[in-house]
Amino acid sequence: MAQMLFHVLLVWERPGAHNIVTEINDARLSSGSTIMLYFGRISETMRRQLTRITRKNDMRLIVLDEALFLYLTGQRDARLKALLRCAVPMAHAYRTHRK
Repeated sequence: MAQMLFHVLLVWERPGAHNIVTEINDARLSSGSTIMLYFGRISETMRRQLTRITRKNDMRLIVLDEALFLYLTGQRDARLKALLRCAVPMAHAYRTHRK
């Protein structure tokens, strides 16, 4: 089974979408999948900006902000499934093919 590498990025103080992408590039996290823990709530506008920028730059990013975290705490089962259902449509994901 292939191992996957996930980077975790902690973000606070409400930086803009371009600043977040710059931080990801500066930390050389763009080579793997990044899970961003955003300590605050991300507006729909910023979420769309992040989506556009990460897709344009071929970056894999899932954002877990305060609102999504609170939603997930209310899920009784399958929190990972709920996270992916909510976060992946706004993320740039790669399909993998099994041989």
